[in-house]
Amino acid sequence: MAKKHKILIIILVVIIAILTFRVVFDSKFDDLDNLIQWEKEYKIANPDATKEEIDNAFKEGFKGLEKWTENYKKDHPDATDAEIDQAFKEAWGN
Repeated sequence: MAKKHKILIIILVVIIAILTFRVVFDSKFDDLDNLIQWEKEYKIANPDATKEEIDNAFKEGFKGLEKWTENYKKDHPDATDAEIDQAFKEAWGN
């Protein structure tokens, strides 16, 4: 009976590990997918753009997002990260 309990515990630990991995990394994979999609759309809109131009456009866009977040935090100093994320999604339609 003890051997069955050990096997059951190992199976439960593996299931919990898999679920944790999925929850933690799922949003990271979504972020990567969004980045890849942005780059594809940029290349379609700018077919002659060099890799350097694409990188610079991304950096400039990222700076704009950081500035938006910074301004939002100034206007809403008590906002939590979740509230800032929600406001960002509402503002940019994501």
